[in-house]
Amino acid sequence: MDTSYQLKSRRFHQKARNDDMLAELLEQDLSKEEQKVCYEYVAHQIEREDGLIHNRLTWMLTTQGFLFTALILIGQRSQVSNIMFDLLIDIIPLTGVILSLMGFVGVFAAYLAISDLKKWWKRMIYIKYPRPFGGKQAHRLGLAPSLLLPVLLGLIWLDILIKL
Repeated sequence: MDTSYQLKSRRFHQKARNDDMLAELLEQDLSKEEQKVCYEYVAHQIEREDGLIHNRLTWMLTTQGFLFTALILIGQRSQVSNIMFDLLIDIIPLTGVILSLMGFVGVFAAYLAISDLKKWWKRMIYIKYPRPFGGKQAHRLGLAPSLLLPVLLGLIWLDILIKL
């Protein structure tokens, strides 16, 4: 990313410290250069939120894999003391539930931010740039795996916790 964009974007972001200020800024008649900065700002923020979704799902899936592996390993009672077994058999699934919930909340927060950016973009109807996001159907289909995966894993962990 070039330095001029970063400087312009930083100035734009400093002017728009909250949602109301951003809305007012976007409703003004902007020059071509300012329109380009607005477009790049929205596109960059959406790209950033997509990266956060990716990171949050990656760490969640990685930790879930470790937890499932740990659960399987402690299932071999002969290698674990009874006290440690009793402790871990409850803590591992509980940790899985909590991490699933945290993953869901983090991904949901990113989608809320993207939704806000889309609303701001729609206010800038006079800007002659392509929209920096997909259509409604594509968005809904993209929501499913990233939001349902933490829910599914959380339910699996809850089931394990209840059965143990």
